[in-house]
Amino acid sequence: MKSGHKPGKRSYTNQSVEKTISIFNAFRLDRPELSFAELQKITGFNRSTLHRFLVTLLDHGYLEYDTGAGLYRLGIRLFELGAIVMKNMDLRRVAMPFLKELAETLNETVHVVVREGIEGIYVEKYEPPGAMVTYSLVGKRLPLYCTAVGKVLLAFLEEAERVDLLAQLVLERRTPKTITDKEQLKAHLQQVYNQGYAVDDEELEEGLICVAVPIFGQTQKIVAAMSVSGAAHRIKAKLASPDGKLIALLQKVAAAISRQLGYVPERKS
Repeated sequence: MKSGHKPGKRSYTNQSVEKTISIFNAFRLDRPELSFAELQKITGFNRSTLHRFLVTLLDHGYLEYDTGAGLYRLGIRLFELGAIVMKNMDLRRVAMPFLKELAETLNETVHVVVREGIEGIYVEKYEPPGAMVTYSLVGKRLPLYCTAVGKVLLAFLEEAERVDLLAQLVLERRTPKTITDKEQLKAHLQQVYNQGYAVDDEELEEGLICVAVPIFGQTQKIVAAMSVSGAAHRIKAKLASPDGKLIALLQKVAAAISRQLGYVPERKS
């Protein structure tokens, strides 16, 4: 039954969100502080609407108000969110030249993944010509417990944080090789930490093997994981190579990226 209403693009927008964005967009480098009257003129909102939105944004730290000058400015919460974006941008900028060289040397796809909550997010990817086509995308989320990058991100966390995250995870079986027992996963993560790398042996997707190592930052803590992914038979052959080139090369590249991010490894006594 037809309702007689054809939804257009505007039907899917949220007016409250649009109004909030209009307030943020009122601020520019050449006008970092604005009065109520200036905000009203720029946004076109009536007084009560603008006042309601400003109060909410002030309460949550997205705006600040200078009572002496009677001016509004963007708040510290936006600075914090911007710092998150900048951190990942810096990671991508530093990592990409290394990823390209590594991927072309190994002729396999290379990824960089960061953790957000109980999931990982691809923040960079380089897929050389001739590599196995993977369906990973920058911005796509992935589980932590059954991926090499995810296991690295878990293994190198502080113990209390790792325990908390493991309690939240649901270990859904993705393939016959997926680890679905938490005690087994805990033991496996200890092994990952001890050896300095993780392997996803067809645990997320049959026919695909990934090997991952940690990337550390200026805080001396893990900030990301880097992996090489490819067809199971190809990665198995490289892992079995007597020269141990695959893991050694991954660790060498990850160490170089970590140094550029400000990581200073502990000196061995």
